[in-house]
Amino acid sequence: AGLQPRADAWSATVAALLGWQGFHVAVLFTMGLYVCARAWNGRLRPDARASLDNTALLWHYVSLQGLAAMGIVYLMPQLG
Repeated sequence: AGLQPRADAWSATVAALLGWQGFHVAVLFTMGLYVCARAWNGRLRPDARASLDNTALLWHYVSLQGLAAMGIVYLMPQLG
């Protein structure tokens, strides 16, 4: 998009939002690998679902955070 984070504040804000989202996606990927490893070893039980539930909760948070960030990035220039 031709953004240069060192050039102006808006580009730096977009870069920060992308970095924040990227960090959470990396954490979610790591959690997903952990849940998959537990599933492959038969260690996910119906009565002990904390790993699966926490991963699902983070999945929803990261999805909503990404949608909110996209909305901010696309709507703010039109409002200003």
